[in-house]
Amino acid sequence: MTGPLAWLLLSALALLAPHSHSPVQWTGRPLAVVASPPRPKEGTHVHVVIALLPRAAHDVVVEGGGHHAVARRSGTKLRRASLPSGTPGPLDLNVRFTLHGTRYTAPGGVVFVVPDT
Repeated sequence: MTGPLAWLLLSALALLAPHSHSPVQWTGRPLAVVASPPRPKEGTHVHVVIALLPRAAHDVVVEGGGHHAVARRSGTKLRRASLPSGTPGPLDLNVRFTLHGTRYTAPGGVVFVVPDT
């Protein structure tokens, strides 16, 4: 008799549990992400251009080094953002966007930040 009640309780808890809002890995066509300058100095900004996003993508953000920047439209098919370069070493870039109600993340590459001399 307790088996069906326990199953019902567990089912109800699963329905009430908060859903994960972490982004899903993008598996579609790879994005084209270009960073400028290719080897930024610490304390400067990295300018990022994103192409090949799905046409309906919105809320596009570039993340790297603990910072994030909104990627704004630049022309019809490009998005641009600017991030602080951070400390010397590799700077992993990721692009997050929403498409048809789902939040996705896609790798944007790695930029090597050099010391300011």
